[in-house]
Amino acid sequence: MNESFVEIIRTQLYQELINSTQKGTIQIFENYARVIAGAGAMLYIASRLIGQISRNEPIDFFPLLRPFAIALLIGSLGRITNAIDAGADSLVSAVTQNGNSTTERIAYIIKQREKAVEDKLKVFQEQQTENDSGGDESWSETFKSLGLKFSTIADYTAAKIDIALQEMFQNLLVAICNIAEGILYLISILFRIVLRIIGPIAIALAVFDGFTGNIAEWFGKYINFSLLPVVANIYGIISFKIHELYLTNYAPAGQTNESLTGDGFLGYGYLGLLVLILIGYFQVPAATNLILSVGGVGGITQGISNYAQAGYRSMKPPLDRASNKAQNMANKVQTSTRFKNWNQILQRKK
Repeated sequence: MNESFVEIIRTQLYQELINSTQKGTIQIFENYARVIAGAGAMLYIASRLIGQISRNEPIDFFPLLRPFAIALLIGSLGRITNAIDAGADSLVSAVTQNGNSTTERIAYIIKQREKAVEDKLKVFQEQQTENDSGGDESWSETFKSLGLKFSTIADYTAAKIDIALQEMFQNLLVAICNIAEGILYLISILFRIVLRIIGPIAIALAVFDGFTGNIAEWFGKYINFSLLPVVANIYGIISFKIHELYLTNYAPAGQTNESLTGDGFLGYGYLGLLVLILIGYFQVPAATNLILSVGGVGGITQGISNYAQAGYRSMKPPLDRASNKAQNMANKVQTSTRFKNWNQILQRKK
């Protein structure tokens, strides 16, 4: 799997699935959602109006606008999700550019190390040609003057094999990262399509009491799954950076007077590094859920709503008493004014 395949999953596959479901399944669920929202709006408004009328209270029209706002949200849900996807895609593109630069740095390090081995072999061959007629004694002096860590062609071959193995492991790491990113992209696409299909009904149910947290929870989940590829790319950059540091610290690049491979460089330590990087991809969904607390949003919203309602209920009796007293005083003033007017009329008639 290469980066172009991941790009196909990210753009073409998701867009084709959205276009196919938008005309069929999503439209059907949206129609059902409008029916549910309409029935819920009628029940919601009727329950509020009946209570206020039975208690002889003034009608509060502001809470009655909530079902209509939910109905508008259902109709514009597709445009909102498209905007969220566009923002997530821009973040993925920005992160991917940085990841490509890291991959290029790793490839540059390996090329530099390979060039160092080639330079050593070139110097070795030149000295061998110049001193070919000098016998074994001049041959030994040549090696001492060069100060090379490997003295035979076998050492050069071993160094070339080590570099080839490192390049193979780098390609393996790239393949693992691309496969893991592809899997996370597929998971993100699957859940986003499911959320798009079920979204209208989930939001329509928010009209009923007990389902008021559905809107915040749905948006929280959709945003989290939209950001899943972003977090996967960020982790890919971190894994490549670890790989780069490992190659830089344990395999000096371009230094022809140092050993190119340390003891056990390609042993269990390097394999353990690859295993740790692979395990880290399983934690990407958990890290994505930390971006937006889905359950906490509904709880916070519900808590704020409950506190506001409690404060309104606690303040309502004093306000009603003050309003009643003011009304009684106004009635008394009107009564006394009328009484005085009648007295004046009677006195004029006399």
